[in-house]
Amino acid sequence: MRAFAISVIFLSGILGVSAQSGDELGRQCQTNRVLIVGYIAGVLDKAAVDSDVLFHFYFDTYEGGKTAERIESENRALVASSAAIDGYCIPEETTAEQKADVFCRYLLNNPDQRNKNAAELLGAAAKYAWPCK
Repeated sequence: MRAFAISVIFLSGILGVSAQSGDELGRQCQTNRVLIVGYIAGVLDKAAVDSDVLFHFYFDTYEGGKTAERIESENRALVASSAAIDGYCIPEETTAEQKADVFCRYLLNNPDQRNKNAAELLGAAAKYAWPCK
C-alpha cells in the first residue's frame, strides 16, 4: 500500500492532476516507459473497479426472489453490456509491457487523435487490439 501511495504521488508530480492528453503521454512513450506502464495499469484498474461497482449496484438494487435461471440470464446480460460499454476484452495473459506497446503504437499511428483524453485513447487502442468476440 505504501508503494502504491508513493507511486501515485510520483505520477501526480510528473503528470499533474488534470486529465492527460494523448500528446502528453505520446511524448512519455518515447522517454519514460515505466510511467506509461503505471498509467495504463491505473486506468485499467479504475475501469475494473467501476464495472464492479456497477455490478453490485445492479444486484443490490434489484434484489428479490430471483430464480437461478433469472440470475444466470441477468449475469449474461451484464457481462454482454460490460463488453459493449468497454468494447475490449484484454486476455489475462497480456503483460503490462504489451499493453504499453499497444497504447504507444496507437498514439504513434493516430496523430490526429492525440489531442483527446489519454484514458479515452487507451480504450480505443484496447478496442482495436483486443475487441470482444
